[in-house]
Formats: sequence, C-alpha cells, structure tokens
Amino acid sequence: MNRDQEKAKVANSYIEWQLKQLSELYGPLRALLGQSIAVYRQMNRVLIAADDNKFRLEPKPGADVDDAEFQILLAGNWERFRTVEHLPLVYRKDYAVEPYFDDVVKAGAAIADMIRQGAGYVRQEDKELIKVMGTYLAHYSVLCRLHERAVRGEEVKPTAADIKASFPHVIHELVDKGFDAINNQVMDWKNFRPSSS
Repeated sequence: MNRDQEKAKVANSYIEWQLKQLSELYGPLRALLGQSIAVYRQMNRVLIAADDNKFRLEPKPGADVDDAEFQILLAGNWERFRTVEHLPLVYRKDYAVEPYFDDVVKAGAAIADMIRQGAGYVRQEDKELIKVMGTYLAHYSVLCRLHERAVRGEEVKPTAADIKASFPHVIHELVDKGFDAINNQVMDWKNFRPSSS
C-alpha cells in the first residue's frame, strides 16, 4: 500500500510539473505566437491595400502557420517578405504601416521575454525547440535594433548577417506539438482510474 501511495505521489508531482509547463511556457507562448502572426497579417493587408502590385499574400502550404506567404515584388520577381531584410523598403515610405510594425516588435518583445523566463519548462523531448528559441532570440535582437533605427528616422541597412537572422517559422509547429503532447498526457492521467486492489 505504501508503494502505491509513493507511486501516486510521484505521478502527481509529474502531472503538476506538466501543468506548470503548460501554464508557464507552452500555453502563453502559443498565444503570443498567435498574436504575432495576427498582427503580422494585419501589416500585410495594409501593405497590399496600399499597393497590390508590389505586395501579395499567396497560398502556400507549410509556408506559415496559416499556409500562406506574404511576398514583395523586387526586380520583377516575387520574393518572400522578410521583416528584417525588407523593413527599410516599407517603414516610413508612406504606406502607413508603422503602427503595425511597431506592434509586431512589441509582440516580439513579449515572446522573447517568455522564452527567457520559461525556457526551463521545455520538455526533454523538445530539444529542437530549444535551438529554435535561440534562433528566435537572435532574430528579435536584430529586428529590434533595425526597428529602433527606423523609428528614429535613421538609415536602415541590414547586413548579410542581419538578413540571416530570419524568423524561425517552425517555432509555431514545435510549440503546438509540445502543447498538444503535454495536454494529451494530462488528459490521459485525468481519465486514469487506478484499480481498487
């Protein structure tokens, strides 16, 4: 009987840890990433409304969480719009997109803070997520620096290294995967009924 009680205590501690993982990292990070993509899409729509010959949102399975890719026309070719790389082409260029970019950066700040504070809650199975979180922090650092220059009205010239610090789109999928896995384990435990023997 004591052995069963000890097993139950260990199991309860594990479930409590999983609930902390959900509430301290996976759940809030999932919501913040959702906010980030929603604000980014608002910015996309503003640019398309301003000049639909230069900007478009194309259906593309797997491109982003919503299976679409925002593109910019450069030298006759449609390219994926990259915030770090193309910020100088749209910020303070009479597209009225500045408040949306500012909101994208604010959402990025919240995501970066969540990663810094909650990285210890990443599941052991999610080793790729830890690497991607580092990539995100590098992206945000570059975006923040370039955005600050744009806000001050200074010339913004991303370097080749800056351009490589692109948003890691796979972060959405990895956070969703971890969230679903933990949630399923918690629900399985909740539905578990130990035998009375």
